[in-house]
Amino acid sequence: PEWMLSALEYLTDVEGGDLWGSLLEVWAAFQYIMGYPDGKHLSAKKGPEELACWISSGRQYNKVPVPDSLERYTTTWCAWWKKLQPRAQCNVDDCEWPLPHVLPDNIMEWDAIRRGGCNGIFMAVMGLAIW
Repeated sequence: PEWMLSALEYLTDVEGGDLWGSLLEVWAAFQYIMGYPDGKHLSAKKGPEELACWISSGRQYNKVPVPDSLERYTTTWCAWWKKLQPRAQCNVDDCEWPLPHVLPDNIMEWDAIRRGGCNGIFMAVMGLAIW
């Protein structure tokens, strides 16, 4: 889809460290496996304001916001990401980075985060790009 091509064009130019390219490959494979769906959204509740502003202003890659406070943005993004995790993966109150690799007993616990399309896990990836 067009949104995916535009996203990859932008994200490929982001200086995201040693693992950034690997993340983009895994994300692109996830989108492919999910069939580039539309419909189910990743919860943006309590997510970073900069990400919400970017979405509400039309997702313009030439106008990606820069956080006023990197510390505040980091805290907000991390807390949001923790809240999206299945309970087995991360008890939000005492979870630290890096998040543990614990599989939930019920695969359906991943449902809140298993979201493809332009409103799914892409929002988390774009949030990392803003970071």
